[in-house]
Amino acid sequence: MNNAVEKYRNDHGLTYAELGRLTGYTRATVLKHCRGELSVAGKAAVRYHALLGIPLTDLCPDLFKEGAENAA
Repeated sequence: MNNAVEKYRNDHGLTYAELGRLTGYTRATVLKHCRGELSVAGKAAVRYHALLGIPLTDLCPDLFKEGAENAA
């Protein structure tokens, strides 16, 4: 599985609604992110990273390169 949000959800045994409550997104938005129907854009990637600790490079590798999380 290469979807970082879906992997996090499965690894933590969360429902889409529970993950939505943790992140401030609706269940429908989380579901679309997990299924890849809605891309995890810059702001969403930063929110998932800040609230859940998912690496930015896993969430949106085309925007965030290796080492970007340690950049000043």
